[in-house]
Amino acid sequence: MVYDLAGNVLADSTCTVETESYVTPEPVAEGDVTEDSWANAVNPYWYYYHADGDSSSMETGDYTTDESIIEYTCEVLDESLLSYFPVYYEVWYTADGDMDNAEEVHSATITPTEYSNGYFYEFQYVADDTLDAGTYYLVGATDSTGDVLLFFETATVV
Repeated sequence: MVYDLAGNVLADSTCTVETESYVTPEPVAEGDVTEDSWANAVNPYWYYYHADGDSSSMETGDYTTDESIIEYTCEVLDESLLSYFPVYYEVWYTADGDMDNAEEVHSATITPTEYSNGYFYEFQYVADDTLDAGTYYLVGATDSTGDVLLFFETATVV
């Protein structure tokens, strides 16, 4: 189930989990990561991959059907809270923008990648070919139970 910050159900679905290939992530950072600590410790932005292979950051999650990658990146500002903390995320898609019709198209657990200028979480959805027109929802949580929802972001593809 996907919840908004007020606890309302935004979407739900069922799935089959294979235990030999799935591990519930455990926090490895000291203390508990909460919505507040996440908000205070990262600088989020959309990252845009152009059809010619170039890429750049952008302010909104608006893409075209020429693109093949949606990326929502969070730069870790407070490494004491988040530098190695795993985050579970899901990507949901709906052609008509109706959240009730959304289907999960991707899920993963990631830790931040270290670059010369710091640590970055890179939440990606990579299409098989190009992105379909519609709405993609990116939802991140501390683990697959969704106990602490860290973000709920919308990417629009036209």
